[in-house]
Amino acid sequence: MHDAIIDVCLWDILGKAVNRPIYKLLGGTKTRVMAYASSQHWPTVEEYAPDVLRAKAAGIRAYKIHPTEGNRDARTT
Repeated sequence: MHDAIIDVCLWDILGKAVNRPIYKLLGGTKTRVMAYASSQHWPTVEEYAPDVLRAKAAGIRAYKIHPTEGNRDARTT
């Protein structure tokens, strides 16, 4: 764990020295990423629908669900 902390600190120091963010030092090129909505843990599958529709109405094009044990079981039966 300490090695990782030191590694990130060294990358940060280098980035500050050359005035570039770490992701660019590591070869990253994207300046924008698509946003997505993320659900609550609803007890049933049907309870996701209103939340998905609100996200869609807001112009969000992706939605990540967090199924609970209860609705995981419902989908497999």
